[in-house]
Amino acid sequence: NRARYAVCPRRYKPSEILSPNDYSRDRVFVYIHLKGDNEYEQKVNDLIKNDFTVIEIELNKINELGAQFFAWEMATVIASWVINIQPFDQPNVESAKVIAREMMSDYLKTGKLNVLEPTLVEDNIKVYGEICVMNVSEVLPEYLTNVSEGSSYVAIQAYVEMNDEAEAVIQKLRTKIQKEFKVATTIGFGPRFLHSTGQKKLIYDLSSPKPYHILLSHNLAGSLLAVYYTSEEKHHSY
Repeated sequence: NRARYAVCPRRYKPSEILSPNDYSRDRVFVYIHLKGDNEYEQKVNDLIKNDFTVIEIELNKINELGAQFFAWEMATVIASWVINIQPFDQPNVESAKVIAREMMSDYLKTGKLNVLEPTLVEDNIKVYGEICVMNVSEVLPEYLTNVSEGSSYVAIQAYVEMNDEAEAVIQKLRTKIQKEFKVATTIGFGPRFLHSTGQKKLIYDLSSPKPYHILLSHNLAGSLLAVYYTSEEKHHSY
């Protein structure tokens, strides 16, 4: 049986590193830098002083970065063995392909796609999934009750135009979740990550123009919240 664990890598810019009090104790920090580059040094020292595990790797020249790619690929394989998963198999990828083929086959036969029934409709916002709230403002707080310090992480994935403005808005949401729950929290823009969504502990959340479509589901390790839009209207965000 697959263990209920996950390794969630997270790359930080200096401005994104928070106070040590905002991190849970399941965190390991890896500090890779060129010799003489001290941009992160103060914040890394703060983490060390607060007894967080910090692995420092100093590179003498930029060409050594390629070796780090290989080292962390090996680390991924070893970590997979430790938590009892097969690193060279992607069952969720294949299952997603099976479902996609079934949907296309049904469409060819009937000329239409299956339409999900929304759980909640408010104004131009439709929510789909297993959640019991009375209004849209309660959706995200209620959904995040599944998140627990030390055993969860949150992945925020945005099906919106990838630009600085959108990233700034999503970073604000990411930081709020990080500080509130002290769990590893990442952001990304879809749909480039779709092949592996079922393999992680995920919450997918997106800022977008109205009308919204909000999809919620649960997998082995956690939860999924996906939001997308079907309008050219500008511009609303959580």
